Amino acid sequence: MAWEGDYHLDYSCSGYMLDCIPGDLELHQALDDIDERLKQNAAGIEETVKELQSDLDKLCAGQKLEKNGDCLQWLNSSNCSSVKLFTTPCNQLTDFLKALLHFLKTEKGLEEMIMQLLLDLSSECGVVFPLTSCGASFHIPSTTSIHTVEDNGFLNALSMWDDVRLYLRRFIIDKLQNCQEINDVLPTIQLKTQCLQQLLFLYPETEVLTRYQNMQYQSVQDLLQNKVLINISEISFDEMTHGFEVMIPLVLTMMRQDLYALRTLAEDSKVQKFINDTYLQNIASELYILIEKFCEQQLKKNAMHSTKQLSTKANKYLNKQKRTVHSVVTQEQSKQIGNLDITTQQLRSLSQLIKILILLEKRMKELLSEVFLESTFTQQGRNVRGVLKKAPANIDMSSDMNKTCMQDDQLLFMAEYVSLECDWRNAFKELAHSAAYSVKMVIEEICSKYLEQETNLYNSGKSLAMCTQSVEAKWNQCTEKEPSKKVTKFCSDIMMDIDTLFPLALASNENFLQEIRENFVESYSKVAADVLSRLEERSKDVPSKVPVQNLYIILSTAIFVHNFLTKYENALKQTSKNRSLFLLPVQQYQEFIKVIQFQITSYNIRVCATSIFQDAQSHHWEDSKSFYEGERCSFSIQMWHYHCCALRHDLWSVVPSKIAQELLAEVLSETLSILASRYSQCCPTYKRTSQLRTDITAILLCTENLLWSVCQSAEELLQPLEDTSHWIFTIHNHCNTLLAALAVLTSPLDKLYEVFCGGFCEYDAAQPLKPVNCGLLEWLRWIQSSFSYELLSSPSCDKISVDQHLTLLLSQPRCDWNLLLQILILQDCLVPRILLNNMSTDPKNVVDEYIEEKQSALIEAIVMVMAYCKSLPKHLGIVLEGYMDKHQLWNKLCYLAAEDESDVPRCLKLFISKAIKPILKHVISLLHTWQALENPGTCHKQVPPESLLSKIPKEWDYVPREFKRREYGKNFTKHAAQVISVLIDNLPAIIVSIPSTIKYLFNLAEKKLMNNIPELINSYLLWYVITIFCRTLEDGNATELISGFTIDRWCKGKLELVSECLLNIMGQQKENPKPVIQKIINCLEKQRPKWIEGQLQNAKKFCSDSAFLTDKDSIAQEKDCMAELTEQKISMMLLDICHQPGGNEYLRQIYHIIQLNEDWLKEQIYSQDISHGFGTSQNPKQFILNGFHQPLMFNPMHVFNHIGSTNFNQDWLKEQIYSQDISHGFGTSQNPKQFILNGFHQPLMFNPMHVFNHIGSTNFNQSTITEWNWDWSKVLRSTLGLSQLTFRTLLANRWEMQAYSTLEAKEKDMIDHLQRMYFTEVKDN
Repeated sequence: MAWEGDYHLDYSCSGYMLDCIPGDLELHQALDDIDERLKQNAAGIEETVKELQSDLDKLCAGQKLEKNGDCLQWLNSSNCSSVKLFTTPCNQLTDFLKALLHFLKTEKGLEEMIMQLLLDLSSECGVVFPLTSCGASFHIPSTTSIHTVEDNGFLNALSMWDDVRLYLRRFIIDKLQNCQEINDVLPTIQLKTQCLQQLLFLYPETEVLTRYQNMQYQSVQDLLQNKVLINISEISFDEMTHGFEVMIPLVLTMMRQDLYALRTLAEDSKVQKFINDTYLQNIASELYILIEKFCEQQLKKNAMHSTKQLSTKANKYLNKQKRTVHSVVTQEQSKQIGNLDITTQQLRSLSQLIKILILLEKRMKELLSEVFLESTFTQQGRNVRGVLKKAPANIDMSSDMNKTCMQDDQLLFMAEYVSLECDWRNAFKELAHSAAYSVKMVIEEICSKYLEQETNLYNSGKSLAMCTQSVEAKWNQCTEKEPSKKVTKFCSDIMMDIDTLFPLALASNENFLQEIRENFVESYSKVAADVLSRLEERSKDVPSKVPVQNLYIILSTAIFVHNFLTKYENALKQTSKNRSLFLLPVQQYQEFIKVIQFQITSYNIRVCATSIFQDAQSHHWEDSKSFYEGERCSFSIQMWHYHCCALRHDLWSVVPSKIAQELLAEVLSETLSILASRYSQCCPTYKRTSQLRTDITAILLCTENLLWSVCQSAEELLQPLEDTSHWIFTIHNHCNTLLAALAVLTSPLDKLYEVFCGGFCEYDAAQPLKPVNCGLLEWLRWIQSSFSYELLSSPSCDKISVDQHLTLLLSQPRCDWNLLLQILILQDCLVPRILLNNMSTDPKNVVDEYIEEKQSALIEAIVMVMAYCKSLPKHLGIVLEGYMDKHQLWNKLCYLAAEDESDVPRCLKLFISKAIKPILKHVISLLHTWQALENPGTCHKQVPPESLLSKIPKEWDYVPREFKRREYGKNFTKHAAQVISVLIDNLPAIIVSIPSTIKYLFNLAEKKLMNNIPELINSYLLWYVITIFCRTLEDGNATELISGFTIDRWCKGKLELVSECLLNIMGQQKENPKPVIQKIINCLEKQRPKWIEGQLQNAKKFCSDSAFLTDKDSIAQEKDCMAELTEQKISMMLLDICHQPGGNEYLRQIYHIIQLNEDWLKEQIYSQDISHGFGTSQNPKQFILNGFHQPLMFNPMHVFNHIGSTNFNQDWLKEQIYSQDISHGFGTSQNPKQFILNGFHQPLMFNPMHVFNHIGSTNFNQSTITEWNWDWSKVLRSTLGLSQLTFRTLLANRWEMQAYSTLEAKEKDMIDHLQRMYFTEVKDN
């Protein structure tokens, strides 16, 4: 419905600020609103054209413009020049200018008032004031009379106008110079823009930009003098670098201010030329002088130590007009400059200086893109005099003079495209040869120095593993290559020192600087080759002279150097025509890395095969005596597990995560291959059969524990592919082979006979048809009962329990953010709910302020991360429901106590504040416009005196602002209604911009508060948004903080009025509402009947059923969502979270808390009806909010006596073995864990004793392994992956099949039957 009245709404702020993909309802509503706004705008344009046609009919007497198109065509043509412009009587004009000049000379502080008066005369009365004094006239369109202007009077008026302009120019220039001292960027830009607009009103654009450019140029010169050119008599690169480091941020701030101020006042090409000449070329010129002065000083120093004296000295001339530097240097001096000796320190300082200049270039391009991308939306305000009825400066001037003025303007500021260019590289032209030579010498010196140090240390007995340097890893989810964790110190020192010189090569993309880049590439390639040779030499000493840990350091160091090569290759390729500069070194390092990886795996495999597995006592299968009375597994198996754990710790601490996992997986797979082959071929006696069973059981338990560490995802664990996850695939195969050997060789004879008495064909036919690869996980079913039959028959990542995901996450070498996010959303966000439900909101329960701060930060992190998961709208409500029920926070959320700073309401307010911010800015902008019209004293303190107003020519028909303010005050209700209408019009847009997670949470709150506050049904979120909006309007500080505008008393009063109107519309009016409020609302209803109600209904529609589906559809959608929650979708969600404010830090905080409280969390998860394990520690675990998670140190005895982190408790396991299902390793605690909020996580050093006696976190309990409760009937009938040949081979190795075995009659009958069934047929064949 169109507005009825004499004003139209501004729809520039209307629209849907979508922060995510909209639903069907939101999209349909948005399209409908866009269509309605287009119609309204079209109606407004049509009405404006009609008004324009009426004005043109009066102006163009004798010419009838019948159609709207004729008006536009007439305006677009040159017909404007045919309009007769009549001048003002000279005596009236002279009297007015005399009055202006009199006030400027006699009264102080009236400049702003007079400037505003002139602007009003131009914009409202159409008076065109001349920009130049080359013969212009004051004129206005008129149809009444013509006055002839005498030459003397005209020249006198121009002279007085020049004096007025001069006074005003001085005042404006003073303001411009003073605004440089303002620290706040936004007010400075606004003030600069206003001053430049006023100057452009008084003077031509060319002259204004030239004078302002000179002023800014001088400001940059002053900065250079104060920061860089402090001691010009003795120049050093150190001081120069420090000076530029301090100056560049200040220059960038000035550039930012000028770009934003000039972008709406001049064309882009002129703005860029202004920045070029004022800043970039200015800096380049001064840098040229500095470098030339430095070279001269270096020549003098060289001359002092030489018998030859320079015959002439360089004469320098600086032309300040052209901003260029001319130097006269003799040919002999030029040759000497090219051979300057640059020290190592000078070269490093020079590199740091170039790095600063490169950053200046980068920031400059970003700033240019930022400013001019935004300016595309403000092109309509590009002409400062657009509000004025501008005409040619002088209609009566000759054509020659017009040509002259035009040519001058075009010569100074051409309209062609100008790019930003900073020619600072030219300043280093004379130093190029010397710098190139020094680069080569310095890099070679660095390499030789550190290689010599390494040789001395190595000869003194300190191996590479004893001299390492940790590499700082930055948090960056998008990093493609993970850096090494520890490298050799000598290599780290070499790379760091060379990296400080890399800016020299990076900046050398000019022809005269190419020598620097070439020398850098050549020298660095040589250094890389020398380092590689040293690493190859040291790798040959493993293990004969130094421990194997040196191989891990060598591998990590090689990867470290390779990453640097790749980094430099990519950086230099952009300016080297995509030519590969380090092709050979990169290939050499890639080959060397493969060789070291092979050396590491082959060494560990060889150690296991030739040393650890060579246990004659435990592998004496023909022995008629049992091994340790059948109460433990072989020592070799326990030592194998210990060795794998030690290898894992070493790799995790040094090598990048992915490579470390691949190496451990390969060693695990190859050693399992040896074990599978060995145990499949053994032929144990009766007494040794139990040892075989115990050994294989221990192997499978240890493998299950290690498997979590080598799998990077649940999909890789459950569905490994042979081509992409080869080692995981083979590990499963080897474990199934061991399971088959255990089943056939050690199962009771009667159970074996029952399954296989009918022949292998019947057994094979009885196997159920299963998906491909499902048999890979068969062994896990019998070792980890938490892997259910349903899961293994149709493996899927979403079927893994939360505690298993937690184990997978914390088994990784570093935090896997995809796994972390998956844990947070699994099983209805179980982990976040556990963490939140153990938080206290009562300050009495929090005795430490630091712990309270940590608790608050954790709550905020959980709430914000779940709110960022926009594709899962229900999860935030699921997480917060129990927490808010427990602590009774729903009422606090409803009543919005001003003093309440609870964590959850505070986080929700952040999203609402973000949604209302654009509308709030627009409302305040409207209020400022309203204020400028109603109260002219807000822009300037004085009102023009009557004596000055009386001198204004009558023909100009000027209406003083004071009279207009009175008239405008009569329309107070209408203008207030316009502000309210903007808010109501954008309410649906505000609701749509709020994330769906927040919408669902408020829908949940409606259900909770339905009985207490029935009026909030289907409108709680809308009510909350309006309440937050109104409280923001009433709080001046909050309004200024969100909008960035300064709020004075007048604006604050009007904002409070707007707030009361909104509350009244929502039915929350105060006890004694002001009469004007109802008047404003009635005005809105009169203009657009039932429009407010319709907008509120649209907003409510987005608050309710548009936020989520119905319960039935929602449940189905959630199930599909979890089933289709692929790694790619998780990655997309993670990327979205990381791009949100604070997303990275929130995830890091949550992971840190999970890492500190692993055992406590697992117990809490087990208490949620998750099946229990056995044998965990009896000590209660504590919840920790602070502390540090240290790298796991290897303790051999601990590994030997533990399975994971749990003791290998044989007696307890023996008692529990038949009383409960075995899942999750060995044993949970019998005592409940304590929940605490303070304490520090103790460093987990590698404890050999602990690792030796544990499998993971569980005790290495020999008794439990020995008496493992195998369900032989089910095991033998399971998918063992047996062929008939394999079964016969294993069957032949059973002790009952041996000739020396003593059997009972029943056993002998079964053996005879099996021999006839499986072996007689073979003999016959």
